[in-house]
Amino acid sequence: MKSCLVAIQNLTKSGSPQTFLHVVEALKKEGFVVDVYAYSIFDKETDLAMLEAYQKVCRNIYFNNINANTFLYRTYPFLLMSSFKKMIKKGQYDLFLTNNFYLSAYIAKKLRKKIKNIYYSLGNVNQKSKYWILRRKDIYIKKLVRKVDAYIGISILAFFDDIEIPNEKRFVLMDYPNNYYPNLVKNNKELTIGQIGYFSKNKNQLFTIELFNKIKQHYPNASLLFVGYQSSDEPNYIEEVKKRVMELGLSNSVSFLPANYDKETFFKQIDVLLLPSYYEGLPLTLMEAQFSNTPCITSIHVSSDADFGLLKRLPLNTDDWLKEIQSADYKAISRPKYIYTSDEFKKRIKHIIDSVFQ
Repeated sequence: MKSCLVAIQNLTKSGSPQTFLHVVEALKKEGFVVDVYAYSIFDKETDLAMLEAYQKVCRNIYFNNINANTFLYRTYPFLLMSSFKKMIKKGQYDLFLTNNFYLSAYIAKKLRKKIKNIYYSLGNVNQKSKYWILRRKDIYIKKLVRKVDAYIGISILAFFDDIEIPNEKRFVLMDYPNNYYPNLVKNNKELTIGQIGYFSKNKNQLFTIELFNKIKQHYPNASLLFVGYQSSDEPNYIEEVKKRVMELGLSNSVSFLPANYDKETFFKQIDVLLLPSYYEGLPLTLMEAQFSNTPCITSIHVSSDADFGLLKRLPLNTDDWLKEIQSADYKAISRPKYIYTSDEFKKRIKHIIDSVFQ
């Protein structure tokens, strides 16, 4: 029986931990025993929200408190990995899998001949730092990641622009949503807009507030529903959003629902889901929405891979989004082109694993 170590930042209820839980389940089906290394745990309530789900499918779960957002970490990431190296050697793993390209690069440099190495890119890896030294460092790291045994991108936006990955190592693997409702029917009398996601600058809820303020001028009875949790990295952002709601006099029309709010009820309530992110890999919430017959409007920074027939991608300009809402084109579309399932995901995982261990 082969063993695998999976490294992930935390076990929050965000997209990455949900995707990696699906990966672990698929690996178990292929005969692996799996340990997980959650390397950035600070707020146990938030950062370990999915711990119970992981405990059901993992042999061991290890924790650390490395702050992956600091300048020191990004400048000298390898200096912070001594405990990680010991864990790899002690476990005598056959496979290492992560969405952290520093960890993947470390394995490629230090332990390439001892363990198979898969990098699963879940976001846009081409964000460039304003600091020259970090841009130089990232180029070095990317060249190391090129040596992995398999590079998986969750969408076409998840590959490097400046470093070519050999075709035989390059795979695209979308995740699948746990919750969707293909028989969902809506009976909304008034326009209702929704957004799902943790409150952060990237998810850009402030853009949604500014857009909704314009929508209210044309649809006085419109409402806006937010579902999400406070980001541990940006704990004050949600307060900025709530403050802006009050400044614009929208408090009676904007609701902040619990992070665990029932998805089926939510999709019944809204006419359109918004996602004005600055960068994304392939958000599961867009698949959940479309597979529940809910049209979506997103920024152009969301991959076209996320389009299952009910998605419109637009520049981050509130006037363009308002025009799209006013056109009401979304009312003419009710069903996705097709629904992507867990069976397809698991077949792809099997194909990738077979190619790595052939």
